[in-house]
Amino acid sequence: MTYIRIIENYIDAYNNLYIGKMILDMHHGIKFENVSNGEIDLTTNGIADFRNQAEKAKTLFKERKQKTTDIKMLIRLN
Repeated sequence: MTYIRIIENYIDAYNNLYIGKMILDMHHGIKFENVSNGEIDLTTNGIADFRNQAEKAKTLFKERKQKTTDIKMLIRLN
């Protein structure tokens, strides 16, 4: 699966409030940071923590719409 397809799957799941599909392609050690007004106001560590937060956030929305406007691939060689 390509990175672009993974991103598209996540956005589709996000918009449709499908938490299970959102985390389908995530690494178990994912670190998520939400940035609002230039400040990190939420951090999750690991897929279980991310899923719990996503389930809580899901209750705040009747619907939501996120879309991709541009994708630039960065390759980091370690």
